[in-house]
Amino acid sequence: MWQMVDGEQIKQEEHEMNNVQGWIEEYGSRREMQMYPPETLVRLLKGDYIDGKPLKLDSKAILDVGFGDGRSLEFYAAMGMDVFGTEVDESICKRTRLALNNDSIMLKPGTAVLGRFI
Repeated sequence: MWQMVDGEQIKQEEHEMNNVQGWIEEYGSRREMQMYPPETLVRLLKGDYIDGKPLKLDSKAILDVGFGDGRSLEFYAAMGMDVFGTEVDESICKRTRLALNNDSIMLKPGTAVLGRFI
């Protein structure tokens, strides 16, 4: 399959590979990983403004597609959730696994292609 990228016609597979390589370089070049989840996420999951009641998340499962540096994964786990994540390459998963040091968080490489992942 062919597609247009920046005015050039390239193969879909080549474009996807360039994107994957870009993410590998982005996360591989970071010296330290920021491990604080976004404030909006914390307010959403820890707040009580949804129906005025705290959310009950114990034993709920969450899939973080494109977890990046993993900054939200520990937060989900600390709230009692079963945490799963997917990123475009195993090297990103491995680096995040090492940084988290939490065997209960399951990370796998995968991509969202035609509605499918992993």
